[in-house]
Amino acid sequence: MENFSLQQLIELQNIQKELNSNKDTYLKTYRQVLKKKFRSELNNLVRADFNIVKTELKVPQLPPLPPEDEKTTATVQFSDMAKDYEFTKDCLSLL
Repeated sequence: MENFSLQQLIELQNIQKELNSNKDTYLKTYRQVLKKKFRSELNNLVRADFNIVKTELKVPQLPPLPPEDEKTTATVQFSDMAKDYEFTKDCLSLL
C-alpha cells in the first residue's frame, strides 16, 4: 500500500465498493430465486391430487373350529388306546 499513489488507492476503493455491491446484489437475487423455487415446489405439493384409496385387509375366512366337547375318531381311538395301555400296565404289575 505504501507504493500506491492516491489515484490508485481511490480506484481500488471504487473497485472494492463495486465488488461489495455486486456481492449484495448476487446474494439478494440468489435468495429471491431460491424463495420462488421452493415456494413453487411447496405449492405444487399442496395442490397435488393425492388419490388415497381406502383398502380393506383381505383375510381369508377360516372354517369354524369344532366344539371342544366333540370328539373325533382319532381322539376316541387314542383315548381307547391309552386306556388299554393303562389296563395292560396294571395287569402286568399284578403278575
